[in-house]
Amino acid sequence: MTRLRPTLRHIGAIAAALAFVAFIAWTYGPDDGGAGGPGLVFFLALMLIAELPALWWRARGGGPSGTLAAALVGPLLLFEGRLVFSAWHHRDAGGDLHGVEQVLMVAVLVPILLTGALVAGLATALIEPDPPPG
Repeated sequence: MTRLRPTLRHIGAIAAALAFVAFIAWTYGPDDGGAGGPGLVFFLALMLIAELPALWWRARGGGPSGTLAAALVGPLLLFEGRLVFSAWHHRDAGGDLHGVEQVLMVAVLVPILLTGALVAGLATALIEPDPPPG
């Protein structure tokens, strides 16, 4: 049976990660040209939801590298796929739309890699997978 094995160290890591997200949302205001804190929290929450299959993968016996791959695939398909579609849709519009979408791809890729590594690391540390049958 899959067991969750949190320790005080892991709970501290989760609390530090949540505090970091709250700090970023607090300091990122509407004057920064973006959607502000609520928009950033929504973006990060959606990204973390897309990374939840990593928990399932780890619970079913996945190793650390497979768990990291599972944490990265969901958000990459969701966000990068949307940006690729947007770039293709605006291909004949002229202007600098391709440059904006390329910058967004990099700006989205870095948070996906960071949160994916965080989710995979926590899943690997906290979830003890089922032993193989036999």
